[in-house]
Amino acid sequence: MGWTSYYPTHFTKRGTIDRKAECDAYFMEGLNRGNFLVLKSAMKGSTYYAAVKSMVRYAGKDENGKFVRRQLEVDFVVNRPPYRVYIQSAFHMPTPEKEQQERRPLLSINDHFRKIVIVGDDIHRKEDELGVLTIGLLDFLTDKELLEQG
Repeated sequence: MGWTSYYPTHFTKRGTIDRKAECDAYFMEGLNRGNFLVLKSAMKGSTYYAAVKSMVRYAGKDENGKFVRRQLEVDFVVNRPPYRVYIQSAFHMPTPEKEQQERRPLLSINDHFRKIVIVGDDIHRKEDELGVLTIGLLDFLTDKELLEQG
């Protein structure tokens, strides 16, 4: 791991760095250009919250075997430097097909940050071979250190 340099580009009228605009720009500009759409964002202390729509396209075949492209969405992205967590939520995952449907948007993001699927049911926590954590809602709400774990 090496050092990186960063020069702010967004400032308030008073001349201070506009942290919210900087975080928004992270998703909208540079290496992420075209990958994300920020629907709504807010800064609370040093934590940046954003409703982000992934613009990642999924190419696959439909039920008739025809090649199709679909747009995938990630439900939530939590940015709290140096952590970022992608969260997908599902009320119920009764079948392996539903599990795959919820995991697909997370697997289409090619970075090393944590990816979590939160299920409304009371299930045991499990992490698959690709690093996607599936966890129950109550377990997610009571684990204070879950977002910081890598």
